[in-house]
Amino acid sequence: MDWGVNSYSRPRMLPESALRPIAAEILQRHATTRCATSRHKFAQPPRRLGRALNRTPSLHAIDGLKFSAGPGVNALLEPHWEDTVKIALCLIAAIALLVGLPNGIPPAHAETITLKADLKGANEVPPNASPATGKAEAKLDTETRVLTWTVTYADLTGPALGAHFHGPGEQGKNAGIVLPFKTVQSPIEGTATLTETQAADLLAGKWYANIHTQANPGGELRGQMMK
Repeated sequence: MDWGVNSYSRPRMLPESALRPIAAEILQRHATTRCATSRHKFAQPPRRLGRALNRTPSLHAIDGLKFSAGPGVNALLEPHWEDTVKIALCLIAAIALLVGLPNGIPPAHAETITLKADLKGANEVPPNASPATGKAEAKLDTETRVLTWTVTYADLTGPALGAHFHGPGEQGKNAGIVLPFKTVQSPIEGTATLTETQAADLLAGKWYANIHTQANPGGELRGQMMK
């Protein structure tokens, strides 16, 4: 826009009709700014700006644009830097909320995952013809990696000589003992804190519960722990 100002001639006075739309736009912008995150509303225009429009003082800047003025309408409309800083801080806070920075969105809550298995002689490798049955249920806290479990069984061919979680191993494959039980008498209950690797293997379905007897020393009942 040509404001009638150049470096080779004396600036001319701006007419009132040119200044009023610009001033109105600035007033509206500063009067209605709202920061949703802090619930501050700047409902009033800066006092200096209001006085400037009412009394038409003698100089000459509108939002960074400078003008010379003669004996007519003049304007002094300066940016309200305090409002600008507050708006900038509110925007930074909003961005922090979106990206989850400290004091922003909290991380997702810890989850408790339940895993279960049906214990059968047919699940052993190699399978056996035991008439026994059993169940295993475990709960894993994903934040603390604390695992709690309950294992029950009935009708074994003889007393249980050992009971463990084995892994890592997929169904149909054997694996070593990863977590022994402190007792072998049904119901078997226990708690342990897993390592990150152990928790990952468990959740990937690579652990199985196994009950050992004299007749089946490699395992009489087995069940893969699955979500």
